[in-house]
Amino acid sequence: IINNLTNIIELDISDPVACMAQYALLGDGPEIIKTGHKGHLKFIINTHHEIVDCNRGDGTDNKPGASFYNNVMTFEMFMEVIGSKKMPLNTALTREKMEQKYQLTESRPAIKMGLQFRRDNCTVTSMDAAVLALIELYNPQLSRQETYEKYKYLTGFMRYLAAVDLFNEINIYLSAPGNRELDQYFYTILSGMYLKFKENPLKLRTPEVSAAVFNNIKFLMNVFESRFSSI
Repeated sequence: IINNLTNIIELDISDPVACMAQYALLGDGPEIIKTGHKGHLKFIINTHHEIVDCNRGDGTDNKPGASFYNNVMTFEMFMEVIGSKKMPLNTALTREKMEQKYQLTESRPAIKMGLQFRRDNCTVTSMDAAVLALIELYNPQLSRQETYEKYKYLTGFMRYLAAVDLFNEINIYLSAPGNRELDQYFYTILSGMYLKFKENPLKLRTPEVSAAVFNNIKFLMNVFESRFSSI
């Protein structure tokens, strides 16, 4: 799954040669294709037998999460998926338009997830939907409940690694003379994380890990607040 997430297909429709070459390389998958519309990001997962629309924001047509279809990915459809991300919502290839235009048939029940509630959060929420879909695709023997448990563990682990990377970056930054602009930048990121943990104190893998990360966030916020007051 990590390999899929680090090799997302991102193409520009203005380069048809590259698009054609990538289409020819589509294999048994799964492979993630970046799409969506102007101002919004979602993903399409392509496998030999299925395509999965992963979206929790605009254009879900009241079906946020991951929708599974039997694969009928023609080159025309592939190009429309690629080009959609530059289009406004009313002309973009939404799940419903894709379903109707290419007569898609459901391969398995959709995975319903919560609707994205902030317009600037689509990268995270659509990626979450893709991760959940990938876990099910790679583990067909699991029940939906077991799939969701694995999803919670994996996304918690990914958030933990991202937090550790951020803390290391901040500690390196604080070891040298800084500037107010970068102080505010890091403080803003930490504030967002703080609010997330206030909403969900068990956001990471275990209560102990969540508490340790949360305490480190508060400590670093206090460090920056003291720097602000000394300027």
